[in-house]
Amino acid sequence: MPFSDFQGRTVQRLNSPGLQHLPSKIIPFYVYRNCDIHGNSGRGIVAEGVIFSSGKCVMQWLHSISSVAHFDSVSDLMAIHGHGGKTILLCYQ
Repeated sequence: MPFSDFQGRTVQRLNSPGLQHLPSKIIPFYVYRNCDIHGNSGRGIVAEGVIFSSGKCVMQWLHSISSVAHFDSVSDLMAIHGHGGKTILLCYQ
């Protein structure tokens, strides 16, 4: 469900002593391409995703035709989509 679908809905804050023991937070990221070597994704921000506390990550391409992929690690994601340093992840912590 797109974020815009949540506008005007009530968000419940969870207050529980057990929540302080949850793993570290999920880290959102964007995939930024300096150069589109295959001519498919374009340049600039081409995908978005999250890194889970386990190290696994999920990425979604930001194209009119999109797909979602999951990886065991950011290293695996970059091994496939990094294009030898022409792609970087912009992470917000």
